[in-house]
Amino acid sequence: MMCPGRTITIGVSSCLLGQAVRYDGGHKHERCITETLGRYFAFAPFCPEMGAGLGAPRPAMHLVRQAGEIRAVVSKQPDIDHTEALAGFFDAIRARLQAVDGYILKSNSPSCGMKQVKVYIPGQEQLPPTLDGAGVFASRLQAAFPLLPIAEEVHLRNPALRASFVARVFAHHCRRRLQAEKMSPVVEASPD
Repeated sequence: MMCPGRTITIGVSSCLLGQAVRYDGGHKHERCITETLGRYFAFAPFCPEMGAGLGAPRPAMHLVRQAGEIRAVVSKQPDIDHTEALAGFFDAIRARLQAVDGYILKSNSPSCGMKQVKVYIPGQEQLPPTLDGAGVFASRLQAAFPLLPIAEEVHLRNPALRASFVARVFAHHCRRRLQAEKMSPVVEASPD
């Protein structure tokens, strides 16, 4: 059920909308997002790498664990660390993210992957990575907005999971709207 009269906006990793912003200059257009969810929602595209000024194409990144911390570094030049730039982009758009009622992230991304992102140990890249990481942008998003419905595109390919996400977005939107209306002062008409 949708709260009438309002456009519901969800944030989306730009590459999933067909924008050529990936490290290889390509995209990962997901038709289940644009064609199915596009009937219900307006999209607010964000690309942390482009927002951090990394450009496209750019050298590929991956996550590494250094001194107990997860860092996003250039895969073939691990001394180039983009963690702070990605975090800075999140901080710069945080206020804008308060206006979205859901978010769709690109899975397996060192910036946008929600969970099970590969994490390497510096100097031991020949060993299999662990799958316990989250992208720099995604981890900040989840920490800052714990009630925000968030999903990765791979989950939205499943109709049941997609329907669950849609329902959670509508509920989030209605809750935010009701909270805003409750907090607004009630103006009574003066008798004539």
